[in-house]
Amino acid sequence: MYIKFIDIFASNHNFIDNTMSNNIQFNIFKRSDKFVLTPNTVIYTSLAICIATGYISDKYLEESPLEYFAISLGVVTTIIGIVMLFTGMTTREALRGEFCGVLELEEDSIKINYKEIALSDIEKIDFQVSDYQDRLINTFRGDFNPKLSNGVYNYCKIKFSNGETMDIQFQQLYKNDFLRTRDYLIGYHKKGKLTFMQLIHSLNIEGYKNIQEFKKEIA
Repeated sequence: MYIKFIDIFASNHNFIDNTMSNNIQFNIFKRSDKFVLTPNTVIYTSLAICIATGYISDKYLEESPLEYFAISLGVVTTIIGIVMLFTGMTTREALRGEFCGVLELEEDSIKINYKEIALSDIEKIDFQVSDYQDRLINTFRGDFNPKLSNGVYNYCKIKFSNGETMDIQFQQLYKNDFLRTRDYLIGYHKKGKLTFMQLIHSLNIEGYKNIQEFKKEIA
């Protein structure tokens, strides 16, 4: 569940309308379960039809038009597959959902669609940020789908003081764009809302030496 949680929590938590803001924002993405026709589906379905048609024609029929159909479909499928492999290198994957709002971080709150959730209403926050627009994906052999991500596989998980939870999926436009939230994340950690492990993971801090130096910095 994603943005629909806003309506559930509106009566229980401290939301403040604020439509004017200059803070760091990320587009909220809501996934859809609707079927999306992908290049992989087209190519492999066509190949399956080719194989099945060719087998039936060879096994049970003689000089059947099905045999020529299977050969023609196979040739066309091969050509389309080659084209998709090359065009896919510069094409973003299809969005399986829609953008439906804005996630915004502030010093003492988190805003969703310009409605503010006070940190005092939050028990824990967790960010999982690894995706960004135009990140290379689908690189294994035989994959005809587009090779560039839309950057929407990032998550903010909020646990409220009353035990309820909210999961938000959001877009990162550039690699390491989330690092702009560094000061806010450090503040969330010092207020007990974000664990140290989650903090260094969100800030991409790795290696024993770097982690120890960071500990001293925020102490």
